[in-house]
Formats: sequence, C-alpha cells, structure tokens
Amino acid sequence: MFRGALSRLALSASAVRSHHPVVFATQNVFRPTAVRYYAEKKSGKKGAPAKINFQDSVIDLVKIDSQMKAAVESFKEELTKFRVGRVSAALLDGLQVTVNGAPSSLAAVGQVAVKDASTLVVTCFDPASALAVEQAVKDSPDLKLTPAREGNLVKVALPKMTKEHREGMVKQVKATAENLKVRVRRVRQKGVQLAKDAGDDVSRDDKEKATNAVQTLTDTHCNEIDALLAAKVKELLG
Repeated sequence: MFRGALSRLALSASAVRSHHPVVFATQNVFRPTAVRYYAEKKSGKKGAPAKINFQDSVIDLVKIDSQMKAAVESFKEELTKFRVGRVSAALLDGLQVTVNGAPSSLAAVGQVAVKDASTLVVTCFDPASALAVEQAVKDSPDLKLTPAREGNLVKVALPKMTKEHREGMVKQVKATAENLKVRVRRVRQKGVQLAKDAGDDVSRDDKEKATNAVQTLTDTHCNEIDALLAAKVKELLG
C-alpha cells in the first residue's frame, strides 16, 4: 500500500512539472451536435467559419435554414434544364404571350416538350392561342428563332448553338439565380423580425445573436447560389 501511494504521488508530481494533467478515462464524453459552421465571419481572421448554435437560439434557426436550402435546391434543379448541345424546354421559360390583349406566361397557354435533339413543340391548350404563341417566339429578342404553327402546335426548331443562344441561356440562368436569392432574403427578413419580436423576457444580446445567425445563413446560401451560377455560366459560354 505504501509503495502504491508513493507511485501515485510521483505520478501527480510529474504531471504538475510537465504541465500535463492526469486524465482518467470515462465513458461520458460530451460531443456537441447542435453547432454547425457556416460562411465566413465578418470579423476576425479571413476564412474562419462562423459558429451557429441551432439549439440555443431564441428562434427556430433549423426551419429558417431549411427554407433557404430549399431555394438552393430549386436552383440546382433549374440548372439541369440548361445544357449546351442539347435542346431544353427551359429555353422558352419566361416567354410572355399576349392573348386577347392580356399578357400571360407561356405555361398558362401551352405545354412545352422536347421533340428531338433540336426541336421544341408547344402544345397550346386553346388552338386560338397558337398564333399568339408563334408571334411571341418570333418577337423575342433573346430567342431569335423562327417557329412554325400547325393547328394547336407551335414547333420551334433550334439551329446550331450560337453565341447569341448561349448568351440567351446565361441571361435566363442569371435571372433565375437572382429570383431565388430574393427568396432567400425574404426568409431572412422573416427571421430577423422573429428575433426582434422574441419578447421582453429575451435579452438584447440573445436577439442580436439570433439576428447575426440569420444573416450568416443568408450569406452562406446566397454564396452557394452564386457559386452554382458561376459554374453554369462557364459551362454555357465554354
């Protein structure tokens, strides 16, 4: 027993001299699961990730994050419609058709389908609107295409991909990206308002932390959309 006590004392003294504490094994090790890393801090070292504690926030950051991620996923899905060397129905997205003197989206008057590698076909719900669809395609400064009308069908043959066509797709992709970034910012506005309305029992510091967390999420997801956009523009323009 005496030798054992001396051994323990010697071990403790050695730990103190070497500044290394004696650590005893334990089965209960805390591993945080509610902290995630997003974007970059606006202050501090460049590139250092900002911490967001989803669990201790005064607002539902998980829900806000999920809504912003949905916008990013929507953009990813939209990007699959724009491909070089292959015709895409998305080429006619955003086309406005004037029917009976009132502007309407193409989706409201007809359905676009890919007939073959270089032809799109618009099936008009009302044959009377086919002429308006044909005219809308002809008048589009971005498309610069010559459609052919056959009954309630409007066929759009695409020539070999030109610089103008590529730039037209880039324009559409950029517009889509901006729309989805606006969607992210709307979620941000709601989140910031929730933080402000958290209640008098919530400290000003906790409200500020929640607001900063919402801004970090906004920056992260908008930056992701920008990165996806840059990659697609590079692909389209070659």
